[in-house]
Amino acid sequence: MQPTQILESLIKAREVVTARMVAEPYNMHLVSDRIKGEMFGPADDLAHACIAAFALRQNYSPFTLSQMPALRNQNYTADYILEVGNRHAEINLPDAFDILEITYGQYVEFEVSQSIVRMIMDGKTAEEIQIEQARIRKEKGLGNTNTQTDGKQEFEAELLSALQGKVIDYPVKAPLRSYRRFSPYFEPGEYVIAAGRTGMGK
Repeated sequence: MQPTQILESLIKAREVVTARMVAEPYNMHLVSDRIKGEMFGPADDLAHACIAAFALRQNYSPFTLSQMPALRNQNYTADYILEVGNRHAEINLPDAFDILEITYGQYVEFEVSQSIVRMIMDGKTAEEIQIEQARIRKEKGLGNTNTQTDGKQEFEAELLSALQGKVIDYPVKAPLRSYRRFSPYFEPGEYVIAAGRTGMGK
C-alpha cells in the first residue's frame, strides 16, 4: 500500500467513525476504552466533541453537541450534525471503529518505519532506534495490545460498567430508513408519533 493510500484510508475511516459516533451515542461504551483523541486529526472537531461529550455526560445528541463551545464557535448547527450522523448507516460504530483502529495502526507504523530510515542514516544504535520507536508509538496512542485473550477482561469491564450504570444500551431504531433521517434511534420512555395531513401519502 502506498503512503497516499494509507492516508486516504485513514481519512475515510475517521469520517465513517465520526458519523457513527454522532448517530450511536448508545454504542460509545463499546469503544470508549480503545478510542483515543490521537486517532483523529486536529480538524476533526466533531469527533473530538463526541469523545469529550461521552466522557463528561455518557450521552449526547446532535443538539447537545452543537451547544458545545468548540463546535458552536465553528458554526456547527444541530441540523448539520444530524445530517453527518445519517451518513454511513450501513455500518455500526464498533465495526467502523475496528477498521479505524487497523488503519490508524498502519499509518503510525508507516511513520515509525520512516523514522527508522532517518535514524539509520544518522548513525543511531539499535537501542536508540528501539527507544525512539516506542516513543513515537506512545505519542500516537498506540500501546502494546495483547491479541491473545480469553475474554475475561472484556467481560469484567462490561459487568463493572453495567453495575455502575454506565452502559446505555437502547439500539431500537426506526424500521423505515427514511424516518431514521429524523430520529436515528429511540430512547427509553419516548413516545413518538409520526403523522401527516390527509393526502400527504402516509
